[in-house]
Amino acid sequence: IEDLWLGTNERWGFGTLGLIAQAIGRLHGAKVPGLDATMRVTRQLCPAGIDWLDEKSALAELEIQIEGVGLDTEVFTDQLP
Repeated sequence: IEDLWLGTNERWGFGTLGLIAQAIGRLHGAKVPGLDATMRVTRQLCPAGIDWLDEKSALAELEIQIEGVGLDTEVFTDQLP
């Protein structure tokens, strides 16, 4: 489990969980450029067998909420084929 946080230095210097922790630390509470809004990381998902896919590539999913920002249905449905 320690390798997931710290890595083994065989591929990219730190583990995939360390990468996710860095992403959460950078995104959670950050201001959204151009908006008076703040990001909140509300959930992280790690696939089974989490590991680096190749050099500098890993798979992780973060759920981020931005209060006061929503999807405009008309804008998106107009773009559907």
